[in-house]
Amino acid sequence: MADPLFTTDDLTLAFDGDTEMQRRLAGDDGTGQPRADRVAYGIAVASEEGYGILMSGFDTIERVQRLAANDIAVRHALCMIWREALAQGKDEFRLPDGTTVFSPDARKGRDLLREKARGARRTSAEQVTPNGPGQSGLLRPRASHTQSSVLRDPTTGKMTGF
Repeated sequence: MADPLFTTDDLTLAFDGDTEMQRRLAGDDGTGQPRADRVAYGIAVASEEGYGILMSGFDTIERVQRLAANDIAVRHALCMIWREALAQGKDEFRLPDGTTVFSPDARKGRDLLREKARGARRTSAEQVTPNGPGQSGLLRPRASHTQSSVLRDPTTGKMTGF
């Protein structure tokens, strides 16, 4: 399993600046604090789901980790998925259709991650290459404009095609 993409600090920031939501979802450890094992479990589940979505657009685990470290929207989306994952085990948060009250937020989080993954796809011309940005060795340079693309009949000089 890869490293988590977010931390308990991200959870605290995402949910009103305190640990009450973590305690409600993960349970109380007897001292008024959230159960650390359940919090870590939710982080692992949400991170794995995040890797699964983001790896479709980012080539390596390191790139996904770099994205999460630098993009607070990604970490916030993962917090929404965390909340849904832990709420699934609590009847008080379940709806009659089997989803949780947090499912719409988690769906928005997944959509954001998918958009990030789609936005990461680049053509070879957009990649930074040894030749410089946009200078991929896989692409041919444009044809010069000195040669006309219009084909003419050599005997009559009339246009015959492009």
